[in-house]
Parts: sequence; C-alpha cells; structure tokens
Amino acid sequence: MQNKIETHVLKLSCKDQVGIVSKISTLLAKFKCNIVESKQFTDQQNGNFFIRQTFTLYDSNIISKLENNLNLLSNELNAEFILSEIESL
Repeated sequence: MQNKIETHVLKLSCKDQVGIVSKISTLLAKFKCNIVESKQFTDQQNGNFFIRQTFTLYDSNIISKLENNLNLLSNELNAEFILSEIESL
C-alpha cells in the first residue's frame, strides 16, 4: 500500500534571530518535505518573528518524528508552533 501525500501547515513564532528560516527549511528537507508556500515577517516594534509554511509530506509515517524534531527546534528558538494537516477535498 502506497502512502498518501499529506499537506501540512506549520505556524511558528518567536523573538527574531538569525537563521530561523534556514533551520526550519533544513528540518523540513531532512524529512523530505516539499515547501509549497512560505510567508514570514518580523514585527519591527516588538521584534517578534512569525512564519507560516505549507508543505507536502510524502511519508505520513514520519509525522510524529517530524513533530518531535519541531519540538526540539522550538525549544532551541524559544518558539511556539502549531502543525496541522490540510484536509484534502
């Protein structure tokens, strides 16, 4: 049986710092995720960084490993994140 292709949305926020986008993208690439949309900005008044990335996941069996790694990254960045699946039509 072939795994279905899942689409997920990652929303992450933290204080702005060098390398956030690189760290997230590298982590997603490690799990063979394909980023299909990415939007980010920094609130210049308070220095908070926000990113929303939509990506496809070709192996649904690794989602828990990906979430564990996102937890580690969010601890490193002192960030909060939400990971959710987009329902297919």
